[in-house]
Amino acid sequence: KDLIDSELKKREVRLKAHRANDVWEKRTEPPSDWNGPLPPWIAERAKSSYLNYAKAASEKGEAASFCSIM
Repeated sequence: KDLIDSELKKREVRLKAHRANDVWEKRTEPPSDWNGPLPPWIAERAKSSYLNYAKAASEKGEAASFCSIM
């Protein structure tokens, strides 16, 4: 019980500033153009993304295999 109360208090403190923020208007639904086309510079960058390579491999019926060392 004490642990749960403690976590709830931590959560309230963390969300206090979020709830007190009156600068931004909260949305009730997504913007009407949320699914519109990407700006050209993002579309160009997306052409060489891992997701695009995996999609192309999936459409060909191949198993995409990529190695990424970070």
